Amino acid sequence: MEDKILIVGFGFIGGYLAPCYQALLGQAGPDNVFAIKGTPRNLEELRKRWPYTISVLDTAAVLEREHPSILVLCPPPDQVPEITREVLAPYFTHCRREGLRLPVLYSFAPTPSAAYFADVLGPDVLAAKILPNVVDRIGEIDMAPIGTNFISLDSRAVWPKPELARLQRFLSPFGENIFLTDEDSLKLLAVKITAHIFYEISYSIADAASRRGVAVTLAQLGSAVRAAWFEQTGDAVPQLCPCGEEGLPEELRGFVRHLTQAWYQGIEDYTAAATYSIPREQARHINALSFELNVLPVQLETREKLHENTRNHGTKGGVLERGCLFFERYMQQPLEQAVDCLLDGKLDADFFDFAQGMSYMITLAALRQSYRLADKK
Repeated sequence: MEDKILIVGFGFIGGYLAPCYQALLGQAGPDNVFAIKGTPRNLEELRKRWPYTISVLDTAAVLEREHPSILVLCPPPDQVPEITREVLAPYFTHCRREGLRLPVLYSFAPTPSAAYFADVLGPDVLAAKILPNVVDRIGEIDMAPIGTNFISLDSRAVWPKPELARLQRFLSPFGENIFLTDEDSLKLLAVKITAHIFYEISYSIADAASRRGVAVTLAQLGSAVRAAWFEQTGDAVPQLCPCGEEGLPEELRGFVRHLTQAWYQGIEDYTAAATYSIPREQARHINALSFELNVLPVQLETREKLHENTRNHGTKGGVLERGCLFFERYMQQPLEQAVDCLLDGKLDADFFDFAQGMSYMITLAALRQSYRLADKK
């Protein structure tokens, strides 16, 4: 039986996963990839862009007509439970009654967990919760060598080896596949959020310096941050393009170096305080990959593209939005004031202690937002 994929929620992630459909199917087209949108917005544009059968709010009908072997779930996280109960559950009941093969679920929301689907749909369901690498390429640079896909399975489920191989083949375009408990995946996702906040940090430094007549680009900042970080960390992370602080204005070099080291030390403090089911050194390595994956775009992308990344990678009420709001409320103004003090020759070294603590707190805030979304206590 040939695979068919049904994508429920054809937003950014649904389209971003196109290399995965290709990797699994060989040739992804209108007869084997079906995508469901939640609204008719941009429908015709999407039909012109993608070679799939794309429709609106007819998941139940497409399920019964096509009987897909894989369900890719990527609607907003708060919609997943309703879709599961109201649309998927009746179809799974129908499949059992008619003796049809049950589809395998690949869910691309941070919550709910893979176990949730077995609890709602039945213990014979195979479901994976996946937090993929969401930066696949920058220009000609393939980001897969530093990309990580977090995969969490229900510990009660027995996955046949061919199904595990199919899952890993599906995700192969985006980097290393790492199997984690649901708890570990949320703790490591929180670090990705704190690394992403270097977008916001770079905007604030550039804007504050510009107001004082010091011209600095995001490319210069990203390059200097990466150079300081590679100097600090002993982790063997591939360096996909050169970096250095030479292009940065002289008066900002020490500041950016110390800020980077303080920010990453906050991540290290969080990692040291957390408990994991994997070795702590593996967690540190994963976090190092996440940091480089999020800082490299600051060096290579435009500000407009970075803003687009933030819009695409986050959801309303999600963990990335929480991290960005936390930065805006508690870190942005002190950071910009610190740049002013630096240029006046009056910066106190304890600012970097504050930055280290804020890095820790933003990571913790992102984790707690994940718990809220999962309704964990």
